[in-house]
Formats: sequence, C-alpha cells, structure tokens
Amino acid sequence: MNISNSRANRRGRDISLRAALALTSAYAVSAACGVAPAHADPSNCQAIPGLCGLTSTTPQTPIVVPSVAPLPEPTGVDKLRAASPELSLWHFLGAGLIVFGLFAMYSNRRRSTGAVTAAEGAVRAEASTEGSVGGLMVGAGTVSLGWALGGITGLLVGGVIGGLIILASAKSGSRSATATSGYKQAHAAHQQDVVNAQLAAQMHQPNPAEYDPLGLGVAPPPAPKPVLPPEPVMTDDDALRFARMGGHVDLIPGSAAAALVARDGSWHAAETAWIAACKAANLGSIEQRSSRVPGVNSTSEVWVPAADLVRVDVLAEGDAAVVVRPRGLNVGAEQLKGTNDFLRRTARIRHTGGWLWNHSDDTFTLVLSNRDLAAQEQSSGPEPAGSPAGDDEDW
Repeated sequence: MNISNSRANRRGRDISLRAALALTSAYAVSAACGVAPAHADPSNCQAIPGLCGLTSTTPQTPIVVPSVAPLPEPTGVDKLRAASPELSLWHFLGAGLIVFGLFAMYSNRRRSTGAVTAAEGAVRAEASTEGSVGGLMVGAGTVSLGWALGGITGLLVGGVIGGLIILASAKSGSRSATATSGYKQAHAAHQQDVVNAQLAAQMHQPNPAEYDPLGLGVAPPPAPKPVLPPEPVMTDDDALRFARMGGHVDLIPGSAAAALVARDGSWHAAETAWIAACKAANLGSIEQRSSRVPGVNSTSEVWVPAADLVRVDVLAEGDAAVVVRPRGLNVGAEQLKGTNDFLRRTARIRHTGGWLWNHSDDTFTLVLSNRDLAAQEQSSGPEPAGSPAGDDEDW
C-alpha cells in the first residue's frame, strides 16, 4: 500500500512539474516573440531550454536608400512654363477679346473727319460703328482678365476700367449708327431728286404730233438735258441733324432755330431753357429721386416741369416751334402762357407767339422767332391811296 501510494505521488508530482514547465516555456516563447528584438538575447535563450530553437537568429539586411541625382534646372519653354501662372479659361477669354477688339478698332479707325459725300459718309460711319464694337470687346476682355488675375479685387479694378471703356464705346457707337442712318437718308433723298429731275426733263420734250401737225417731217428739237442736283456734301453733324430732323434743315446763324437746335440736331439748349422758364414761372414741382449708382442710397431734389418738351421743329426763315406735352389735364394754354416772358429770356429769343393745342396728340405748340417782325409789318403795311385822276393823263 505504501509502495503504490508513493508511485502515485511521484507520478502526480511529475505531471505537475511538466505542466508548470510547459506553461512557463509557452509564456517565455510568447513574450520573446511579442516584445523581444529580432536577435534574441543569448542569456535568455540559454536560461530557458528549447527557446533558442524557437527564436530566429537570422540577421536582417538594413534598408539602404539610394541617392537620387538632382534634377537639372529648367530652361527654355520649361522655364517659362514653370515661371508662368496657371492659366484658365478666363485668361484666354480676356486676352482674346482684347486682341480682337484692338484689331477691330485699328482696322476701322477713322482716316478723315471732313465733309464727304453722302455715300462716302455712310461707309465711314459704318466703319466707326464696327470700331465701337471693338471697344466693347476690349472693355469686356478687361473685366474678364481682371477676374482671372486678381479674383474679386481684380474684378473690381477691371470692372471700373472696362466699364468706362464700354460706356465710351457704346456712346460712340450710338452716335455713329445715327450718323449712318442720316447719310443713307440723304443719299436716298438725292437719288429721288435725280429721278424727279429726269422725269421733269422728259415732260418738256415736245410731242412730234403737236410740233408738226401738217406732217411735213420736221423733227422736233431735242429735249433739254436734265439739270441733276449735286450730291450733298455732309459732315457727321449734318448727318445727325438729317436723321434727327427727318430731312435737310438749314440753321440760319442768329435765328431762333439756331439758338434752340444744335448743329448735330439735338435740342439740349431748348430743353435747358424750357426747364428754367417753367421753374421761374413756378409751373411744376420738386421730386425726390434716388441715385442710380449701385450701392448709393442717397436722394436728390429735381425740378420737374408740368409739361415735357417733345421736340423742336425748324420752320421757314429760321423760326422754331417748341412742342410740349402736359403731364396732367390741369395744364393748358392758359397755364403755359405764363412761361412766355421767361422763355424769351432763357432761350435768347425776341418774339413768342401764342400756344396752340394739337388735339390729335394733346400737345401744345409755341412759335419763336428772332426776326424783326415790327419792321416787316411796316414794310408790308397798307398800300398808299391811289394817285389823283389828273396824274393818269401823263400816260
């Protein structure tokens, strides 16, 4: 019994020692594999039997970074490309508009400013209109290039510069287009005058039946050659006046028409004189008008007359007719009559007539003149009484 118990105890003790040794070895292996370096420490390897066989003693090759030679410095096109900024669509768009606009302006530049015939003037005015289109392209290209180069700041600067260019080009283009219309109208009127002169010459050709009623074979004289009117020679101001007045208008120096109508056909002087006369006669009101500049909320007082100036017609002998349209039904000839004295002074006119109502369009017309009407009345007075009967005996 004692022998069997001692064997059992020895076997149990051996099993417990083997189990403890196995657990210890496993823990050591796991610790060495998890935290130990690639080259195991020989002291630790020898301290634990079997650990040296599990750890790897193979030396690792160190990583060597190869040396790269420096890149050569860019030259030529590569250097220019590296130094130039990154280009976008707005760069090309702005540069293209400016280049094409300058080309259009240069190719359509005005080579002469003097008086020319109506046909030549029409061609010259059309070229000026195309040059104004080139100016619009330059202005738009400036705005686009400003945005591409400077962002918001460049857009503001380019917008101011380009906006001024666009405004000037638009004004010049509008003037050139009006002049083109005037030149063409004058050329068409001259062609009609030529046709009328030719027809008038044909009407004076004698009829052979009436010229030789007896049939003697006498040939009628040849028809007179038509007297063709000369082609009009005009300037841009003449063409503008022709277009705005609807025909050829002579402005006699010192006349009422010359005082109210400019050479280019505009009646800015008449409008200024009319507003001043209405203000002096207190025929109107003051209105508060806001500023048209974006971002500016200021208001200003503007005098608005009770009747707007519609047009100024040039009459015979240098007289002028001012046509106004009232703003309300409470303004008529009696109210407008109060402006006559002031209008003579503001427009520098000697005589004013009475206001006449045009029922078709509800406008009022006033005729102004700088002629000496008193002298004309005296010259066209009643004829002297007939001579005595005895004077007829001299015949």
